Amino acid sequence: MNFIYTTYARRRLQERYISEAWVEEIIVHGVRYRDTLSGREVAVGRRQYLGKERDVMVAFERKGDTIVIVTSSALKESQRERRIQTGRWVPL
Repeated sequence: MNFIYTTYARRRLQERYISEAWVEEIIVHGVRYRDTLSGREVAVGRRQYLGKERDVMVAFERKGDTIVIVTSSALKESQRERRIQTGRWVPL
């Protein structure tokens, strides 16, 4: 699997103190959803983030054997569940 980071994704990772290793691990081992607004895949994994245990999400697109990372962010406590309940994120 080949990972490519958009310029936007690299900037957001740096601003949010999220490592590329985390991103790639979350994509491989995290829980996956389809974001019905963007049409992209989203992977979510738990990480120790800024002193708290948090869900970290990665939005990405598949292009053959290549994964294009679009963005990543730490989620607030109930954000993941709200997105599932409202139908924005559909489990894959």
